Amino acid sequence: MFTGVSMWITRGCPRVVLCGRGNALGATRPISSDSYKRCEACMAIHVQPTMAVGERPADVARSARLTSTDPQNACPQQARLAKRKVAIFVAYVGSAFRGLQIQRDQPGGTVEDVLQAALDAAGCILPSNFGNLQKIGWSRSSRTDKGVHALANVVAMKLECDPESFKADPEGSQLASDMNQHLPAEVQVLSVQRVNSGFNARSYCNTRTYHYYLPASILGLAVDGSPEDKARMGLLRQCCSLFQGRHPFHNYTKRRLYRIRTTDTARGASSDMQQAAQKAAESNASDSPAEQNTHSEARPSAGTTDESSSDSSSLQEWETVAQDQSISGTGGASDHLQNTQDTEPTMQPALRSTPRPLQYSWLDEMDPTDRLAPAHYRYINCISADDPIPMGQGATSAVKVSITGSSFMLYQIRHMLGAAVAVARGDLPLDFVSASLCAPARAVLPLAPAQVLVLAGNAFQPFPSDGLGVIQSMSGSHLQLGAQGQAARDSFAQQVLHPAIEDLFKHDVWAQWDNDLKLTTWQDNEFSTYIQKAEHWQVQRAAVASAKQEQLNTAALQ
Repeated sequence: MFTGVSMWITRGCPRVVLCGRGNALGATRPISSDSYKRCEACMAIHVQPTMAVGERPADVARSARLTSTDPQNACPQQARLAKRKVAIFVAYVGSAFRGLQIQRDQPGGTVEDVLQAALDAAGCILPSNFGNLQKIGWSRSSRTDKGVHALANVVAMKLECDPESFKADPEGSQLASDMNQHLPAEVQVLSVQRVNSGFNARSYCNTRTYHYYLPASILGLAVDGSPEDKARMGLLRQCCSLFQGRHPFHNYTKRRLYRIRTTDTARGASSDMQQAAQKAAESNASDSPAEQNTHSEARPSAGTTDESSSDSSSLQEWETVAQDQSISGTGGASDHLQNTQDTEPTMQPALRSTPRPLQYSWLDEMDPTDRLAPAHYRYINCISADDPIPMGQGATSAVKVSITGSSFMLYQIRHMLGAAVAVARGDLPLDFVSASLCAPARAVLPLAPAQVLVLAGNAFQPFPSDGLGVIQSMSGSHLQLGAQGQAARDSFAQQVLHPAIEDLFKHDVWAQWDNDLKLTTWQDNEFSTYIQKAEHWQVQRAAVASAKQEQLNTAALQ
């Protein structure tokens, strides 16, 4: 009766476990004659989780997850798999990939490419959803760029899983283990946790914390506790402290990508803007509208602003001061500044020997072609620099700089650390960095290498109450990495990430960057004028802010 190469079966008895994800939706498919057996209890055909004709390894994996054992008899039963929204904590070594996000114009080579393949191989997504992340509600907390690592990035999606399994395993350790079997050593799923159906990893994320590891040698530290080392660390921390709070960081990114585009400027958009818009369109295919407004060390969406970090009042203060005409001096358009630091450093046949003069200008009047947008303003919660210590047994001594903020623009952190390192070494005046945080200032700042930037963690807002506390009972009041996930993260850091960073410390890019910083020069007369304008603007801005606060206080008393 059951002879032949294949036969067609349909979904019938609730105990029938059909191989392949298509059958879970009630479809039919041919199976090989050695992939089934008859259930003596119900006389129905039970397909074994073995390879069937045309069946992929992913089908086998999901078939195995569908099968459970009835304690009353040995008959396998169909597990109650359903789509549920989950948050996946993932760690990875970014130098092995071309960034986190899938790039449709250049398929393959990103973290999401291998993660999606692992989810498919583990039977966690349907074959009809493979390659279309929008269908499973995919979102990411931080869209890291090429070369940037992560210890706890978060992606959210609708996962094919047994919802009941999270009651006994709230951190999804078994699911994480199933996924990790199909991932390379450079990528590891730390935890899989239930979240509410409306959860969006980007919009729910309040702050992101990045770590940047500086080899002691790039700071000129002897690591001997000498006064010279203490002085350099003091300058490094003093410069970092300038970044805390809300500032216009337009000089720390490609600011044209964050301007508000008007109809006129859109017609004459440059090729860079058009490419940014194309990237934004590709991103929008998988990002919800809420995600498109926040950019975390990632390429921005052209023509949009950052809702989470916009500060229109700061922009109005700038305009008020400029219109007051109390700033004197010469200015002009600043797009002519050659910001070669924005390009990724590549090794030259020989180290440069010609001086690299500082590039800067000051806008005495508002330039309509180079106006700041609310998205240029970012808030840095805190920034700190640890004393240099080895990253492991016999490893290079490094200074870990920690930066926490709501969001970051493209290259922002790397320019911040590039400036701080240059100040600590004595290659850049501290006043220059302070001036660069003034809205009328236009300046080119050093760009630190990307190889040692790590997304260390995220903080999320609380889950909304559903009246029953279902999600809260499994994942807590808000999403955070649990004890098992933290242990997995620390193990990945020690065994995979830190050794990779140690190797990256030996990269030739550090010698080139060290050489370029040494060649920095500036003209004392022009520089003094620039600093004086910046100091005058800071006084004017403080006066405007004080007057505004006084008005608010007066209104509150009335």
